Amino acid sequence: RVLENLVDGCNSTIEDKHMWLVPFDPPGDGLPPPWIEIDLKRPANVTALRLWNYTKSLHDSFRGTRVVEVFADGKSLGRQEIAKARAVEGENVPTLYFLSPPVDGEESKSRMYKLHEAKPKSLLHADPITKRDLLKLDYEAQCLPPVFGLTMRFHSTHGDPHYMGLNGVEIFDADGNLIPLFWSDHNECPDMTAAALSAFKGERIGIAYANPSSINGLPGVERDARTLDKLFNGRNEDTDGSSSWLIPYTAFEDRDVFVFFPGPAPVQISMVKFWNYGRTPERGVSDFSLFADDLLIYKGFLRKGSSVQVEPQAIPFTADKHQIASAREEFYHQFESTQHVLTINERVVEGELRAPKTPLVQMNQRPNTSLVGGRKPLQ
Repeated sequence: RVLENLVDGCNSTIEDKHMWLVPFDPPGDGLPPPWIEIDLKRPANVTALRLWNYTKSLHDSFRGTRVVEVFADGKSLGRQEIAKARAVEGENVPTLYFLSPPVDGEESKSRMYKLHEAKPKSLLHADPITKRDLLKLDYEAQCLPPVFGLTMRFHSTHGDPHYMGLNGVEIFDADGNLIPLFWSDHNECPDMTAAALSAFKGERIGIAYANPSSINGLPGVERDARTLDKLFNGRNEDTDGSSSWLIPYTAFEDRDVFVFFPGPAPVQISMVKFWNYGRTPERGVSDFSLFADDLLIYKGFLRKGSSVQVEPQAIPFTADKHQIASAREEFYHQFESTQHVLTINERVVEGELRAPKTPLVQMNQRPNTSLVGGRKPLQ
């Protein structure tokens, strides 16, 4: 893991033979931080640097660089936080560091992004009125978590062993504003340069991708309308399936949707809303988890959808009274027990409650499904 690996052209990988690794001493020890100097040999106009963080594995990704300060001819151009990498082959999203005119040391520090004050740190420390509603949730959530990459991991369905689907997803920033989401229909992460340029101008957006991103590609399935872009088109109460997302599902295999927020700073999430699958409610998502840069921030359940009316379910990460009040009817808690519980008293089995078993299904028996039509996918 030597310096020359940084310029070998192999950047989105989990193979450490293409990475750079050096010892690091925490600030305050009196030792200088690691540095890299690039000699351009002649004057050049440089607008940005593209940086891929360290991503050998999920555990090792925490060795990645967090804050970078860039100097041009000895003068600081400012500091910036670098997105933590995803430990998935081909899905290491680069961070663009936009170069700006040189500044002095104190102004360099002030150019670092400023997060909203996330008080309380946990939603269970909110005021009594807000706390009354939040206590009904499945998980104690962090308040306004900062996120470069949000992973929505779906673990199971409401009974269908072959397909999994959703109608819609919405993500809101710290001020309660809806973040525009777009999609990429590529197995590998696409070039984010244009999106990052928009984000740098203050237009924060999210780029979503998943693998698989639809049921297209299954034997005999082509041009099915239930693609990933339907999650973000705003038509979330659909019940005929034309504006929903559907993918192949196999029991005990998680399915991920990853949303990357390009830009010089992370986005703070105040709320995430889901609309479960309406056309065939058994194919809707049941239990799921949310990860902010690979750190678990929520784990719970989505209520089963309806083929008559699809209602939203809100996951709050804010203690703001107005946002909580507006989404109060959209909170959900899984009351029914789904665990295997065995009660024993004085070595005598008093009772037993078993969770329903997931049926084992032969994948060659997957039933066909098709829905051709609907809006053309965004490119």
